[in-house]
Amino acid sequence: MQNTAQFVTIAVTTPVLGVLIERVGYSAAFAIVAAAPVLALPLIPADPERNEEPVLD
Repeated sequence: MQNTAQFVTIAVTTPVLGVLIERVGYSAAFAIVAAAPVLALPLIPADPERNEEPVLD
């Protein structure tokens, strides 16, 4: 299923980026694509808190 999702994403993204470059130019398209990971940062889960006691020998 993951491979299928990746293939579909690439199949859709490539022509969309081509149209974006054609409409707004390379600089603006690059800025939009570069902003996408920054906008996705809140979707990354935080590391859980560690409640481990140190091991003493």
